[in-house]
Amino acid sequence: MKDAEALIQSMPGFKGKLLFAEPMSAHTSYKIGGPADLYAVPKDVTDLQLLIKGLAEYSVPLFVVGDGTNLLVADKGIRGAVVQLGTGFGRVHVRGEEVTAGAALKISRLLRETIGRGLAGLEGLAGVPGTVGGAVYMNAGTRHGYISDTLVSISAVDQCGTLVTLTKDELGMGYRESKVRDLGIIVADVQFELKKADPEMINLVVESRVQRRKETQPPGVGTCGSVFKNPMDGHAAQLIESVGAKGMQIGGARVSSKHANFIENTGTATAADVKELMEKLVKLIQEHCGVILDPEVQIVGEW
Repeated sequence: MKDAEALIQSMPGFKGKLLFAEPMSAHTSYKIGGPADLYAVPKDVTDLQLLIKGLAEYSVPLFVVGDGTNLLVADKGIRGAVVQLGTGFGRVHVRGEEVTAGAALKISRLLRETIGRGLAGLEGLAGVPGTVGGAVYMNAGTRHGYISDTLVSISAVDQCGTLVTLTKDELGMGYRESKVRDLGIIVADVQFELKKADPEMINLVVESRVQRRKETQPPGVGTCGSVFKNPMDGHAAQLIESVGAKGMQIGGARVSSKHANFIENTGTATAADVKELMEKLVKLIQEHCGVILDPEVQIVGEW
């Protein structure tokens, strides 16, 4: 990266990690993706503020990742900086029915922490992979509920490196979307309002839903979760199955035979393979069903 040394020197006191030419295949559930010019892991909010100001000074664009579970990164990689929040963003604090969770906290851990305290309201996230921040970014959830259902507000760092607070209404959360990207903010932590309930009953609900997802989704292979959003009056998986596309393959990318809205990396897939297969599915569904499928996976990088 040009001016890499100057960039580092512009951030005295930065405690996190800075990795150059870091392969994104090591940071995505697809195990696909070329190098990021810079892979930065700020340790805490102060680090994040330093990083944002340093990147701005050298006009380096940035892209934020959570657990990499909803990403298709180009084989050529990502120009600029990829930011993944570090350990200081992985905490959870509970006070009565109010819960504050760091953006880097895994959803699975958030559920364990709240269930253990007899707090209900997040069961709709059972089995959903990724982090709290990523879940807010795309309003993650299932037919049983979304993260926005119990979200009250977030703390975030804006493009100037200033810590700001936004309410749920200001985030404009809808089906698989929020205004986080449009606002140019990085979620730092999230505040929830939950309700007291029997821990055993909450756990039974969560375990049954996790088990159901295991039974219906492909195990042990690289995927990004659901590739397409469900259209308003239907399900993407059903549409893909209706045109006989289960098992369809391009290169090392294959439509799952278990769940048609999953594309698997069979071990040799490139990002180009996955993208080409997605484009073929979109064309098939449009021709045969008159529906245009909208990607749920984020397609990023230099193509």
